[in-house]
Amino acid sequence: MTKAESYSIAVATGSIIARASFLKEMDKLSEQVGMELPKGASQKVDRAIAELIQLKGKDALSSCAKTHFANTQKANAYL
Repeated sequence: MTKAESYSIAVATGSIIARASFLKEMDKLSEQVGMELPKGASQKVDRAIAELIQLKGKDALSSCAKTHFANTQKANAYL
């Protein structure tokens, strides 16, 4: 069911818990790599990936990103 959180308090609660966990883990990853890791898929994310590659090398991506996503390829344009 699409938009199930509108119909089920359990689904809405699960969504809130999952989002809170995601944000907490993204903050931890940002701290580990020493820079803000933006969320989503945007030019800001592409630029952050390029910056991380410049600072830490391409191998650093595997510890904090899904490298098979298109953003990894797009980041090359910023290098």
